[in-house]
Amino acid sequence: MWPEPAGKVAANPRLQPIDGMIQTIRRHPNGQGAMSKANLEARYREYIDCLNGRDWANLGRFVADDVRHNGRPLALDGYRSMLENDYEQIPDLRFEIEMLVADPPRLAARLRFDVTPEATFLGLPVNGRRVTFHENVFYEMESGRIREVWSIIDKRAIEAQLG
Repeated sequence: MWPEPAGKVAANPRLQPIDGMIQTIRRHPNGQGAMSKANLEARYREYIDCLNGRDWANLGRFVADDVRHNGRPLALDGYRSMLENDYEQIPDLRFEIEMLVADPPRLAARLRFDVTPEATFLGLPVNGRRVTFHENVFYEMESGRIREVWSIIDKRAIEAQLG
């Protein structure tokens, strides 16, 4: 529909197929409506609380059964094992959201870590020294749960602190 003079609206037949495509794009991958930006951000903050609380019993509320991480299919059990291993290597691990941008069904975050890995971390001999670094991570959500994760950790920041 296009506005005409004097407030009248004229039909534009070319928009009909495009309008249908827009509805399809806005529709959630499972055919349901997508989460709003505010709901997606709130849901992500709950997920981070779950991680910081090491509440593994509730991880499945936030992570899909067939989750993929950096292109690797892990499934929920593999994702949980990855996180548990992170906490074993870094007992004081805490996820701090510095930046969060939601564009449903996708979300991007910049996470800050100020931690003390016990031994080798990311192939670096950290050995109990405190390091600060960031992770830039992108998510794709489906049915309110994380379906795909793309993560990049700033390893150079850690290398610079180790000298």
